[in-house]
Amino acid sequence: MTMRSVPADGVTIGEVMMRGNNVLLGYYKDRAKSERAFEGGWFRHGDLAVKHPDGYIEMKDRKALDHRWGKNYGRRETT
Repeated sequence: MTMRSVPADGVTIGEVMMRGNNVLLGYYKDRAKSERAFEGGWFRHGDLAVKHPDGYIEMKDRKALDHRWGKNYGRRETT
């Protein structure tokens, strides 16, 4: 995880992350999941998207963790 914004080129895929006063505080009675989701101070949404030059984001896939290799893969890559 680099925590760098992707270029607004409509091609480069990155994970959707957000923070602010209208984002959930954490998962109910699941501290470990909350800590993972808010790593680096941003809520890690779990969706993969591209950013277009006009500022809009386009959802592309859903991130899935494959524990056998310890690496994140999109659903299309693992099926």
